[in-house]
Amino acid sequence: REVVSRSDIEGLHLDATGFPDADADYGPAPTDAFRRDLQRTLSAADRLRLDEEHAVSPTAYPQHAPEAWDAFRRARVTGLLMRIRSTIRAQRPTLLLSAATRGPAAVTFEDPRSWSELSIVDAVALPLLPASTDQPSPGIPPLPGTALVWPLIDLARTPSEALPALLRHPSPADAAIILDGAGALAGDDADTLTRQQRVRDAFRGGGGR
Repeated sequence: REVVSRSDIEGLHLDATGFPDADADYGPAPTDAFRRDLQRTLSAADRLRLDEEHAVSPTAYPQHAPEAWDAFRRARVTGLLMRIRSTIRAQRPTLLLSAATRGPAAVTFEDPRSWSELSIVDAVALPLLPASTDQPSPGIPPLPGTALVWPLIDLARTPSEALPALLRHPSPADAAIILDGAGALAGDDADTLTRQQRVRDAFRGGGGR
């Protein structure tokens, strides 16, 4: 709220929205919330047994219903985005909101399909991986719904020789290319200088993108 109300910006990009890994978050607050949700579907005997286990271990309810636990965590991420959107729209109704995905949905519990179908974000940045060093990577398929899809290139994890093909990736006029891991461009060693030059050359030849 403070950023969008005090800063003259055109959009807000969320660099990381999901869980860091599939083992998060088994703390008291989320497992208690999940327990309350799940109890509505359980018999009295199962509630009693699981409550006894829950008093000893916060993993009792998640272990009893792992698919429901995953759905719960996925809904928490989507709910967070919905609250952020509501907050910024109250301050700046026309501000663009975009979000990046960071890994497999089974690990991060990000759900870009729902974000687009529910019009929660205006754009989603999806990782674009190199297919080969001499051919552009296949395009990222569009999401159902309203969100634009922006290619995300991780400079820290992409070999220098694969950068030209990735950066030649054709994108619509209203799309952006998100470059991540900019620290990989810092330095004056030979590989870093080559990487810097390839990024410059790709953008200079990319129609002013």
